[in-house]
Amino acid sequence: MRPELDLQGQAVTRAEALNLAYADARAEDILAGTLAEFPGHVAAVSSFGVDSAILLHMIAGLDRDLPVLMIDTLMLFEETLAYQRDLADRLGLTNVQHLRPAPADLAALDPDATLHRRDADACCVVRKVAPLDRALARWPVSISGRKRYQTAARARLMPFEADGDRLKVSPLAAWTRDELRAYMAAHDLPPHPLVARGFRSIGCLPCTSPTAQGEDERAGRWRGSAKIECGLHYGPDGAVRRAPERSPSMPERTTVVVTDQGFTPEDWAEGRILPFDELGSEQDVPDDSLAVDFPNDRDPADLAPWLDRLALVRVAFPAFNDGRGFSIAARLRAMGYEGRLRARGPLIADQYPAARRTGFDEVEVPADIAARQPEAHWRPRPRPDYRDRLARRA
Repeated sequence: MRPELDLQGQAVTRAEALNLAYADARAEDILAGTLAEFPGHVAAVSSFGVDSAILLHMIAGLDRDLPVLMIDTLMLFEETLAYQRDLADRLGLTNVQHLRPAPADLAALDPDATLHRRDADACCVVRKVAPLDRALARWPVSISGRKRYQTAARARLMPFEADGDRLKVSPLAAWTRDELRAYMAAHDLPPHPLVARGFRSIGCLPCTSPTAQGEDERAGRWRGSAKIECGLHYGPDGAVRRAPERSPSMPERTTVVVTDQGFTPEDWAEGRILPFDELGSEQDVPDDSLAVDFPNDRDPADLAPWLDRLALVRVAFPAFNDGRGFSIAARLRAMGYEGRLRARGPLIADQYPAARRTGFDEVEVPADIAARQPEAHWRPRPRPDYRDRLARRA
């Protein structure tokens, strides 16, 4: 039985310490150190894409039974699925697990498999982010193959980073394109079959195209939009679709507040929540009424002077795939904030458990998102204990 690992309130400090300990370390050493530091609590996440073979080759040299999580969106290229099977066989990986979207989520949010045409961010949450979040409840530490050079958003990527109460490890963060090519050649690793057809970054079939000479390698992902990350916008006929019927318990509002009890009435007047930039200018506001809207691009330390006075902090989630708010919540709780924490943005029911785990008390979502998911989907469900299942099998 593996020892318990609780990173609640500690993920940020653990990441900082590990980044110091492994400064300038080789990717192989970062990977080996992670497995030694957190035995039984680590899983790798792999798309089996263009350069996935490199990290998987390193993993196979250390632990071929390490869980390797592949997100099967049900929209992947057939070539990707074949590559996964071939590469796993070649490297001897024995524990590749396919994560698929929940049928209930597809039925509620993407019944005709055209959500990617209407809202690519929402599609990524339903088909990628939510399945991975459910799976990672078992593994507090996950390994990925992200690199700094890939996008501007990843330019400051560190080998270890906190993601709420979890740790993300990117052993290849500092690697360059030339280093990747050299490793593939040195170890005779097979390329993804779509590379020969001009694909330099490979995701789902509907949202991936080849790249031209001189283009950024991820230019073929969600081409024609500003979207560059999956996380972890009408039908082709242009017809206007009616919104699903509103749940009887849902109030007539543009947003809905969700707690562990389900949809709840708003008990905080909108005008009493100050923009962060106005904090400090409040006049005659009692401490039990002081609330602030906090953007997700600010350092939580900026709130330190007011933590003892704030009764509510509402953290912005501008998009489905922007998880910085979870880290902000965990930081605020680690700093000693005991007031109410609310996440505000286009979250869905499958993200509610992550919000609660990282310190939020409630979420506030657009009414149209809440309308597409029954109230019961938002209520907390007991997390299965793998130890109980193993005991029953024994």
